[in-house]
This record gives sequence, C-alpha cells and structure tokens, in this order.
Amino acid sequence: MDIRDLRPPVEDGPWPPLTQLPPMTFEPLARATSWQQLIYAQGGGFRPLLMDVHVPATPRPAPVVLWVHGGGWGEGDRRLVPLQWGQQEFFQQFVDAGIAVATCDYRLIAEAPVEAMVQDIVAAIRYLRRYAGELALDADRVAVWGDSAGSHLSSLAALAGSAPDPDPAILGSQGVGEGRADVTGIVWCYGASDLTVLPELCEFLWATATPEERTTLAERYSPVTYLRADSPPLLIMHGDQDTMAPFDQAVRLHEAAVAVGAPSRLLVVPGAEHAFLGADIRAQWQTGLDFLAGLFAGGRAPAAARACSSLVKQNVLLTLARGGSLTIETMPDLLTTTQAAKLLGESRPTLIKRIESGELPSTMVGSHHRLRTNDVLALRRMRLEQRRAAALELLDLEDKLGL
Repeated sequence: MDIRDLRPPVEDGPWPPLTQLPPMTFEPLARATSWQQLIYAQGGGFRPLLMDVHVPATPRPAPVVLWVHGGGWGEGDRRLVPLQWGQQEFFQQFVDAGIAVATCDYRLIAEAPVEAMVQDIVAAIRYLRRYAGELALDADRVAVWGDSAGSHLSSLAALAGSAPDPDPAILGSQGVGEGRADVTGIVWCYGASDLTVLPELCEFLWATATPEERTTLAERYSPVTYLRADSPPLLIMHGDQDTMAPFDQAVRLHEAAVAVGAPSRLLVVPGAEHAFLGADIRAQWQTGLDFLAGLFAGGRAPAAARACSSLVKQNVLLTLARGGSLTIETMPDLLTTTQAAKLLGESRPTLIKRIESGELPSTMVGSHHRLRTNDVLALRRMRLEQRRAAALELLDLEDKLGL
C-alpha cells in the first residue's frame, strides 16, 4: 500500500498499540526533491539516525522546518504524522508554501535517555546547516515544529541552542559534532514544557534516578528553563480538551516566555483533544505555516514584535491594534488579568469584580481568568473614543460660553 492510504485501526477512539505496520511505498512529494534516509548521525554504539528532507523546486535556497515526531518518547517514525491526520499531506503543505521540511528519527526511551534525544535533535539541526548548500537550503532560516513529545524535545533543543553561549553538555557532539544550533522560530504543539510539575513523567523518563536527581533533571530538561528575552519566537498551540498532555503546560510555556520578554503567541484550540482531534486540523497546520512564513519572510521578529509579546509597552501594543506596520497576529490571543488591567487603566481587583459579575467575558485557563485580546482592545478603543467625544463637547460648550 502507499503511505497515503495508511489510516488508524479505528477512526474515533483509542486503539491498542501498533506492533507492526503493513508494507508501504513512499513516493517523493510533488514539486519537490526528496532526499530520503540521509544519515545525520552514527557511531557511538547506536543505530544510524536517519532524516528525510523535502525541498521545493524554487530558484533560491529554501527555508527549512525540522519536524520532530511524537510518540511519548517511546515510539514514532520520522515518516509518519498522527495517523488521524492522513500521511504526506502535512509535509506537502510545506513544499507548496515554498518551505523545505526535514523529518528526523531520534533515539527512543528504551534505547537512550532524554539527554541523548535532545542531542539527536541538535545534531539534525546542525546537519541541515552543514549540508545546506548541497540540499539547496537557506542555513539562516531554520525552524522547528514538534508534535507532543517531539514538541518537548525540539523546543528544548532549539531554545538551548539559540542561547548566546549554549551549554555544550546539552547540545552534545553527535553527527557533524559542532556548529550553530539556533533557530528562527518554534512551533510547539500539545507537549511538555515544565517537567518540574510532572512527577509521573519524570519517573518514566528517569526510572533509575533518585528523587533528588529527578528534581535536577526535570529543571535541566524543561524548555521553560532556557527562555530568554532574545529567544526565538514561539507559536504555542494546544487543545483545551486534551486528555493526554496537560493544557497547563502550554500556559506555563507562554507565561514563562512573556515573563522574560520572549516573543510568544498562545493559540487555544477550543474543543480539541490531543493532536487537535475534534477541531479543524488543517486550520492548525495553516496557522503554523503562516507563522513560520512570516518569520522566514522577515528573518527574526523585529524588536517591536518582541516588545509587544510582554504586553507591557502599551504604545507599541496600540500601534499594532490601530493597524501599524505589524499585525495583531504577533500578539497572544489571551491576556492575563494583570495585562488587561494595564491596558484598560484600572486596578486588577476592579477588573476581576467586573469579570465575576459577568460584565466582561473571560475564559478559564486552569484556575485563572483570561480575556481575549481583541475584546480588551475594542473596549480600550471605545473608552478612548468616549473620552475624545466628551473633550470635544466640553470645548464646544466653552466656545459657546466665550470661555
């Protein structure tokens, strides 16, 4: 059978673990050069690690996104996306947008610890840069997109690798062994971001470690640990009905980014389960593609976009809202009550009272209220217009009275 015909055992609901797959053919993507089974790292007593790279037929070197599969750190295949999505169509979307897509295998939990998995992702990024000329890639425009466990690994590798002085112990020396590991952007989907609040996961990932060792490892291998003001822009997407990966992990990643001034957008997918099931999956693909295409078109997000992600500098935010040179898409969809109160010029307790009375609509994220950015900006604009109208009325009255 062709890989495009591969479907899950049942279309709706769980199924038993797949212990094998049927024989399948893998045709190259349309309108692309497909490099298959590239060995991006080998030696050291582990199996050769393979990568496929699909490069669009464009006259200039193409930007590239490294896709990192999920599978609970214990299974998965570089050639497969979640079975409910259908195969190859997701990768074809990149090519049709003029973006190359690379997909890599990495060592799994029965073969190697998490530390090695992260180093494998770093090795894949370095390989793409080392052979960018041969593969017709733009070495300065490299991004990552991870799925579930792949989001944890890819965001950790990308954030650690994008630091001004990366920790060589985190990056490792697999494959080409050295070179840049920074990225232009990160798409994170329903993964893990702060392992310090996931003790059961830590027991699974470091089964032989002591509790004290797990505490240290959890912090060291949490993506939130490596966030900085100059971190690459993040698009964080998570369904609010996910029963496999805690939605709180998306919130923690976004709020940690906002706290340090890193550019971040949190996209809550209403009603979506893990892997965006129950929602329009292709719409989520398009959101991620649009995000990356925007970064690739302009390089790293401009300083104004990075500033607005913290939503502290109101003048930048209002410029965006009034149709300035940036778009509102650079801002997160939801605001904390503190951020909303600053924009509206009122105290946080007053704002919370208005929310609890039903005057202002809000969304619950965990135990915290969040307000839609567009709602807050619309209310702010209305208040500014009311003040302007009142000021003009007063001036008119003063003019009539000869004051």
